[in-house]
Amino acid sequence: ESYCVCDIEDESKELFTATGNIPYVSVGESVELYGKWTSHPVYGSQFSVERTVRRLPSTKNDILRYLSSGAVKGIGPKIAQKIVEQYGDDTFDVISNHPDWLSQIKGISATKAYEISQDFNEKAGIRDIIMYCNDKFPPSTATKIYKVWGANGVGMLQENPYIVCERIEGVAFKLADDIARMHGISYDNENRIKCAIIHVLKVFASRDGHTYATRDVLVDSVSKF
Repeated sequence: ESYCVCDIEDESKELFTATGNIPYVSVGESVELYGKWTSHPVYGSQFSVERTVRRLPSTKNDILRYLSSGAVKGIGPKIAQKIVEQYGDDTFDVISNHPDWLSQIKGISATKAYEISQDFNEKAGIRDIIMYCNDKFPPSTATKIYKVWGANGVGMLQENPYIVCERIEGVAFKLADDIARMHGISYDNENRIKCAIIHVLKVFASRDGHTYATRDVLVDSVSKF
C-alpha cells in the first residue's frame, strides 16, 4: 500500500516516473514529491521519492477524475459523474459529512451511501496520520497506527506519543521523545517514565540477556534519559 511506481504529470503537463513510498495515491490528487533523480538501467530517468506531501483535488474536474479512478470503494465512473454533477466542489464535504444526501442520487441506496462515506473517511484518516507522520515514521508505521487507533491516531500521538513504542513494533523511545518535545510534554511525564522503564528493560534483555533489573540499576538507567 506504500511503495508504488507511477507516472506523474508535472506543472508543465509533462509525464515522469516516480518510485518510492507514495501511499494511497490516486488519479486526480495533487502531490509534492521530495527526493532525487535516478537513472534505471532499463527504464531510464526516474524520480526516487523520499517524502510526499499530498492534497485532495479541489476543482470539479479533478474531483471527478479522482472518484472515477476507483479511489473510493463503491464509486465508479458513472456514479462519480452523477455525484460531481450534483454537488460540484462540495462533493468531498457531502461524502464525508452528509452521506444521506448521496442516497438522493439514482443508483445509490442509503446503505451504499454510508459505505461510501465510511471508506472515504477511513482513507482520509490514514492520510491524516501519514501526513502528520511524514517526517517521523515511514508510511507502513503510519498505517499500523491507523489500524490500532483509527481516526484518533493523530490526537493520540499528540497526547501520548510514548504509547506507540508499546503497541507498534520497531518504534524507538527517542523518536517518541522527539514528538513529545514538539508538543511540550514534560520530562517527568508519567507516560514518559513508564515508557523509559520498559525501554531500559528491553535493552537489558536484548543486549545483555537479563530477565530482571534491580531497583537501583533501573532507576539509575532511566534517570539518564
